Amino acid sequence: MPKYLLIMLFTLFRKIVGPFWFWVVVWFRSYARNVVYNYKLQNGLWLKRLYERSPEKVTGGYALVSTRSVHHLVKGKVSGFVKYRRISLIEYLFVYWFIWGWLDDDSNHDTLDIGFIRNILSGENKSPIAMALFKERLEAMVTSAKPEWFGNAFELGDHRAKHPLIIFLGTWLWVWRNTAYNFKYDQYESLSNGFYKEWFGYSFGWVAKDVVGGRQNYTLKFFGKPAIHSLSIE
Repeated sequence: MPKYLLIMLFTLFRKIVGPFWFWVVVWFRSYARNVVYNYKLQNGLWLKRLYERSPEKVTGGYALVSTRSVHHLVKGKVSGFVKYRRISLIEYLFVYWFIWGWLDDDSNHDTLDIGFIRNILSGENKSPIAMALFKERLEAMVTSAKPEWFGNAFELGDHRAKHPLIIFLGTWLWVWRNTAYNFKYDQYESLSNGFYKEWFGYSFGWVAKDVVGGRQNYTLKFFGKPAIHSLSIE
């Protein structure tokens, strides 16, 4: 219960601070990704989206296997690599809390997502201010998108840095949508359902969600649908 409450309170904090702190730390994103991925893999710490890529220790680092078949990624093939570097606990904690957590490693175009921009233009994602003020710029952004830009950091590892992409408008819109999401990817996923309750028809806590690499993953829920087979632990 204490961990759940701390994550809930921290979520409110990161949502407020994230869109602004992002612009301080985004320039160190390649370094931060290498530090966090290395430390997680070297110490067996859970990071669901990274382990979904079946990381394998190879000469010089870790190979990552793609889960998709789009653009330059080929499903079921090695597409990413994390160069090995021994990371101390102090370095990891500093990078995790002050840099990496404020980013979004799951965005398909480094710091933004062209698909999200397309959805704004189509009306699927409502953004009336962006459409009123920047419609032509958004259209130009989609038109100029290059295939080599595609691929999130969890799939590509250190290779993501080969095609960096920051487009202020697109990145800004994405940051407001997925604010400090790396914290969510790490803190909301767990190998343990240490807390789960149902109140007023909603679920709160970690719910059994999916199996990754042969291990049961639990996903944190706030006001979620009641779980069918979840254990309630006091």
